Amino acid sequence: MAAIKGVLNKPIPETPIAVFDLETTGLKAGADRVVEVSEVRIDPGNEPGLLLDSLVNPNRKMAAIKIHGITEEDVRDAPRFEDIAGELLRSLYDCALASYNLYFDIGFLQYKLGRICFPDLPPCPRR
Repeated sequence: MAAIKGVLNKPIPETPIAVFDLETTGLKAGADRVVEVSEVRIDPGNEPGLLLDSLVNPNRKMAAIKIHGITEEDVRDAPRFEDIAGELLRSLYDCALASYNLYFDIGFLQYKLGRICFPDLPPCPRR
């Protein structure tokens, strides 16, 4: 069996960094939904680049509008999280993750990815 290589096996100067942020309808993963995903990736030797910046249709009534300013009209025609999850996973692959509130964002990311099946990606561990 081949060893799995990842970010822990790379020297720090060779490690890409993905800075991502999620906006949500509330504070509880599972009860609330993602309404925006943004990611900037910093690859060693390259300028930072915006890889993903998308509103997300939560398929439910909007909430926390006073926090993020995203309205139901804004997300009406936006893709669902499931529609952009593969792109997000590929862009985060093999990176150190950074976020303003990492535990919050990771909680939503883990919940959402744990509920999705990807035919072209390895399955996510179930919680």
